[in-house]
Amino acid sequence: MEDIFHSILEMHTPEMEVDEYVMREIISKFNSSKDDMKIKLIENLVNTYGHKIPIDGKISKHDIETISKIAKKYNFKAKKIFTEDFYRELYLNVPIS
Repeated sequence: MEDIFHSILEMHTPEMEVDEYVMREIISKFNSSKDDMKIKLIENLVNTYGHKIPIDGKISKHDIETISKIAKKYNFKAKKIFTEDFYRELYLNVPIS
């Protein structure tokens, strides 16, 4: 699953329209994952924003603070972290450098 995730992530650019089929697949994988895997998926994306947090499936106070900073900086509409709406925004706003 992570290989698919990384290859899809590398293909996304802000100028392109979102491929809703691809997003549905990504969100489906997220929704069908157990809680620890959802956390790992979020942690993985947080690292792509340039923040270094461990990808261990355990959420810490520092992780929550880091995720909250990202959500604020990119004006996420979703307020709850472990939801598909939040994950979608986190995924779609990954900075491309």
